[in-house]
Amino acid sequence: MPGDNNIKEVPFAALAEARREMQQEIAAVNWLLEHLAELLPPDSPTGKAISRQAPWRELLLLARWEGNEEIAAVLEEALENLGSELPPEVRR
Repeated sequence: MPGDNNIKEVPFAALAEARREMQQEIAAVNWLLEHLAELLPPDSPTGKAISRQAPWRELLLLARWEGNEEIAAVLEEALENLGSELPPEVRR
């Protein structure tokens, strides 16, 4: 209705751009995790979890437990930056 102020426009272009940026950041973090996993010993629980594409929160706990501070820092920053917008398979 022309005079109805209760309807708001949905900024589809802005939402699509934000989603693309989030997907790019997730891909970048996953690439970095895979690269860092190559530097870990073959029996590393963190490395094995990265290989099986475990959720980031699980990876974070394993990285802390093993003392892999670089991996833990990457994950903490990503989880903080992306927050609740992460897909379920990433944030579990």
